[in-house]
Amino acid sequence: MSDVRYGEETSEPRDWILRFMLELLNRSDGNQIPITLTVGGTLITGMMIGVKDYYCLLGSQMRNMMAGTVGETLETFYRSIGDKSQQQAKEEPQDEAQLFREKSGPNFVHLKNAQIATPQGLVPTDSTMLWRGRVSQVQGFSLGRVRSGR
Repeated sequence: MSDVRYGEETSEPRDWILRFMLELLNRSDGNQIPITLTVGGTLITGMMIGVKDYYCLLGSQMRNMMAGTVGETLETFYRSIGDKSQQQAKEEPQDEAQLFREKSGPNFVHLKNAQIATPQGLVPTDSTMLWRGRVSQVQGFSLGRVRSGR
């Protein structure tokens, strides 16, 4: 479960403030932070959520896309991954000094209601998209969401 594995080696620096917020979200249920991320020069905006909430939402979306037992099986599978990932995050010792080490902390950031900023506006416009990206690839962030000026 590499979503919340701590202490893994990586050559990419990761922002300790972002990692701290992710760690708090990964240990809790239902909390979210409005955020806009810069990834590869692209702005991605949405509500940052914990790993369990992400997998529960992913499971629900898969169930809605797939009929019958396939959808139900996928939903159960992803909920189980979410539960295990959150439990792993809770069991990790909270070491404040660890937050400042570039080679520790959560590996992925999860957004719900994600949108990508384009010259034409925010897409998708319905804002129900889930987004997952590597923490090491986030170049910067702002608290709050980008809103379309239209």
